[in-house]
Amino acid sequence: NEEIFKEKRSFSSQKLEINKNSSIRISLTHKSQQKIGSS
Repeated sequence: NEEIFKEKRSFSSQKLEINKNSSIRISLTHKSQQKIGSS
C-alpha cells in the first residue's frame, strides 16, 4: 500500500514539473512573439 502511495506522489510531482516547464515555455514563446510584433 505504501509503495503505491509513493508511486502516486512521485507521479504527481513529475506532472507538476512538466506543468512548470510547459508554462515557462509558453511565456518564453509569448515574449519572443511580442519582440517580433514590436520590431
